Amino acid sequence: MRLAAIFSVLACGVTAAMWLRVSPVLGNTGYAPAIGLVAGALLCGLLLDRWSYKAALILGLLLLSGGLWRLVLGPSSPIVIVLTSGALTAGAAMSMVAANALILSSTALSDASALAVLNVVLPVGMLCNPILSPAAISCAAAILATGSLACAVLMPMPPGVPSSQPETAAAPRLVVLMAVLALYGVYEGAIWNCLVEFFGDVKVLEKNDAWLVLSYGVPLGLIVGRIGSARILTNLTPSRVVRMSALTMVFAAGLMMQARSPSAAWMAAFCLGVTMSPVLPSTLAMAFRAVPRVRGLAMGVVFACGAIGVAASGPAIAGLSQRYTLPMALLLLPAVSLAMALISR
Repeated sequence: MRLAAIFSVLACGVTAAMWLRVSPVLGNTGYAPAIGLVAGALLCGLLLDRWSYKAALILGLLLLSGGLWRLVLGPSSPIVIVLTSGALTAGAAMSMVAANALILSSTALSDASALAVLNVVLPVGMLCNPILSPAAISCAAAILATGSLACAVLMPMPPGVPSSQPETAAAPRLVVLMAVLALYGVYEGAIWNCLVEFFGDVKVLEKNDAWLVLSYGVPLGLIVGRIGSARILTNLTPSRVVRMSALTMVFAAGLMMQARSPSAAWMAAFCLGVTMSPVLPSTLAMAFRAVPRVRGLAMGVVFACGAIGVAASGPAIAGLSQRYTLPMALLLLPAVSLAMALISR
């Protein structure tokens, strides 16, 4: 059961790395990837509450592997590419939400610690980005997703998410978690979308060197940060860790914007990964317990808000860059980090 969850998250990490490489050559997919992420997260939450972990995970991996194999087969019409990108991202969101919920059903660790350990493999998969060619990474993602699907089919899993009586402050707490992960999505989306362009804009690194800094530095920081935060989360509450992480994200963004040498750029990318690392697992863990009657849906809604934040980051940074400059536009990062720190509780 845990093996299925680990392989599923790893497949999502490799898929994310693949998407960074192939999305520029796919053409205009519009809002299909973002819609797929949001729809997949919400559908998975409903399936977790009303059906079972197994159904949610298998359906997600079916969509993910099907979309990946369609991309591997080669070029097709624009409408097929749009539909494929939507199905692929929906499958990735379903696989992520279902795998995280599955781990929480049978862990001896605290919820946030368990998810921090599980999500270490997400950036491990993303390390394929600078190592493999786009064709090779697409094949690797498709093969891994198919293997994860076989593992999910064969392994026994518990029934659906257990429910209990709702808590008094469940709804306000869920709204706060939704806002926190949406702001985090803006932050992380801006890092992946704009870091290479920023380092080129301030003439710190050439494009290829900046791509290597992004592809190695941020995932390695995420890996180290999640390993460390798994230990920290056994002693501190997830909300306090998220608040501390948000404050350190302010300084990491400042370090990135002040980097004027290759070594400083590497350090900034690594620090960005470390400071961001606890937010996703901690927030998902809190969401799972925030509304006891619909735990799966609560986790799905919060994950969907993160996806909306990622989708909104690109247009937001682009609009600010046109009006001002890219370095000025990236001041949005410390702003959303401070907002996270203020509202997290």
